[in-house]
Amino acid sequence: MSKPEDVVQLHAEIAEAVAGLDKENPALWTKDKAKAQVEAISNKLGYEVTAAERDAAVPPLTTKEVPALEIASSKQGFRRAGYSFGVEPVVIPLTDLSKEQINMLENEPLLAVSKIKIKADAE
Repeated sequence: MSKPEDVVQLHAEIAEAVAGLDKENPALWTKDKAKAQVEAISNKLGYEVTAAERDAAVPPLTTKEVPALEIASSKQGFRRAGYSFGVEPVVIPLTDLSKEQINMLENEPLLAVSKIKIKADAE
C-alpha cells in the first residue's frame, strides 16, 4: 500500500490503524500507553509513518486511576443508595457517589464492598 499524499486521507488511515491495535500489547504502545508506537502503525499500514503524522492524526490516549467501589450482593436485585446490585459486581467511581451514599453502601451488611482503582479518561 502506498502512503496517501492527501493529509486528510493519511490521518484517517493512521487513526484507523491505531484503533485496530491491540491495547493490551505493551510492545505496540509508548511506555505511558498514551500513544501507539510509530513502528506498529507503519507495520499495520505497510508504509512509514512519522511521529509527527501520528500525533496530528490521533490525540494521545490519556488515562488516570480513580478510586471506585466494587459492590456485589448475594441477593439479585438488592437496591441501596439508588443502585441495584446482584451477584455480578457493579463498579461505581467514587466521584459518582455522595458521601452519604458511600457510607450507606459500605455499612450495608448485605453487600460485599471493596475499594478499588479503575482507569478513567483524564480531563
